[in-house]
Amino acid sequence: MKTASELKIFKANGYEYIYIYYKQNCLVRINTRYTTVKNGMTKELLYKSSVPDYQKKNDHILLMKQRVDKYITNQLLNNSGTGEITQKDAHNAAFNIKPENQEDRKLLIPFFDSYFAKLNKEEKYQPTTITYYNNLKARLEEYGSVVLKHKLYLADFNSQDSLINFCNFLGEKRGMNDNSISKRLNSLKTFLEYCSGKGIYSYDPSIFTYKIKKYETGVVALSFDELEKLIDLKIENPSWQKIIDVFICNCFMGLRISDLSRISKANFSADEDGDYKYTGVNRKTGASVTIPIIEIPLKILKKYNFMLPSYTGQYFNRQLQKILEHYKLYEDEVVERRKVFKEVTETKVLKRTIITSHTCRKTFITFCVMSLLPLNVIMKASGHKQLETMQVYIQKAGDKEQFKKLNKKANDSIKKMRKKNLKAQIESENLSRPVTQRL
Repeated sequence: MKTASELKIFKANGYEYIYIYYKQNCLVRINTRYTTVKNGMTKELLYKSSVPDYQKKNDHILLMKQRVDKYITNQLLNNSGTGEITQKDAHNAAFNIKPENQEDRKLLIPFFDSYFAKLNKEEKYQPTTITYYNNLKARLEEYGSVVLKHKLYLADFNSQDSLINFCNFLGEKRGMNDNSISKRLNSLKTFLEYCSGKGIYSYDPSIFTYKIKKYETGVVALSFDELEKLIDLKIENPSWQKIIDVFICNCFMGLRISDLSRISKANFSADEDGDYKYTGVNRKTGASVTIPIIEIPLKILKKYNFMLPSYTGQYFNRQLQKILEHYKLYEDEVVERRKVFKEVTETKVLKRTIITSHTCRKTFITFCVMSLLPLNVIMKASGHKQLETMQVYIQKAGDKEQFKKLNKKANDSIKKMRKKNLKAQIESENLSRPVTQRL
C-alpha cells in the first residue's frame, strides 16, 4: 500500500511547475506554484544552491509534500486501507486550508431573534426593553454590513478582538458612551453564552472575560428640601399630578421603573401595629425586596388603592421633564460626565435635565445612607446583591455626615471626660483641706 507522494513536473500556462503527485486507486496532482529553473534542479526536483532562496523554497515544497503524505496515511490507516482520498482534500492539506466548518456558517440574527422571543415569552418585557433589544439587533446588523461587509455569523464573535472591534464601532460610529457600550456588550455576551450552553456554537471561553468598565456620571439625587418642592407643588393638570405622585412615592421606595409598573395590592401588607411594608422580587437581580412604607408614600398609595399609575420609562421621563421645566424647578447647574474609551468630558447642565425615573431610586438609597441605616437593611430594601454597587451612594452621602456624627461623639466624649476630671479635682482639693476649712 503506497502512502507517499512524489514530486513531478507538469506544464501549465506555458510554464513547468513542480507538482505533488500520487496515484493509488485515485489520482492526485497538486501544483506547488513553484516553477522549474533551467540547470537549477536536483534529481529529486528540488532547487540547487545556485537558485536564490533555494533553502526556503525547498523547505516549503517538502512541507507541503509532508502534509499530503500525512493526509494520505491518515485516510488509509484510519479506514482500514479503504479511506477515500480526494484531490480537494489533498490540496487543502498541502496548503494547510482548514475544511469549511458548517457551524461557522450559522447566521447570528435568526438565533438572536429566537433567543429574545424566548426571553420575552418568559419575562413579558416592557416596551422599553423590547425597543432596547431591537436597537441592539439593528447595531449588530449594521456592524456586519458596514464593518465586516457580510451578514453576521455566530463565528464572527469567537475572539476578544471581535468584541473589541464591535465596541469600537459602537463608540466611534454610533457615538455611544462607555455605559451604553457596556450594557450592549453584556447583553451580547449573555446571548453568546446561551448559544454556547445550548450547543448552537462553541465559543472560546476567553471572550466572556472581556469587559467595558462603566463610569459614574454622578449621583443625581434630591435632598429632602428639594423633594418638598414637589410635595407642596399645586398642579392643575390631573395627568401631571399622577406623574408627580408616582415620582414622590418612589423616592421613598426606590424601585426600578420596571418593578414599579408591576406592583399590585398583593405586594403590601400591614402588621399588628398597622405599619405597612412592600414585599416583592427585584426583576433585574432576582433578589427578594422588603421596604417599610412610611407616612408620605403610604398616603399616596392609599390614594390609588395601592395600584399606582403604570408608565413606560420613556413616557414617564418625557412627562417629568415637561413638568420640571414648566414649574422652573431644579435649575441649579451640575456637572454631567461622559466617557468614551477612557476619554472623559464634563459639561455643566441644569439639574432638572438629568432627573429621571431612576432619580427616585438614587434618592431613596441616599436618604437611607444619610439616615445611617445599616447597609444590610438598605440592600434588603434596594435589592442590591453586591456592596460595591452601593459605594457611590456611600460616597455621596456618607463622608460629611459620618464625620459630623464622629465629631459630635468625640466632642461629647471630651466634654464628659473634662467634667469627670473637674469633679475629681474638686474632690481632691476638698480632701487636702483641713477639716475646719471643709466644714
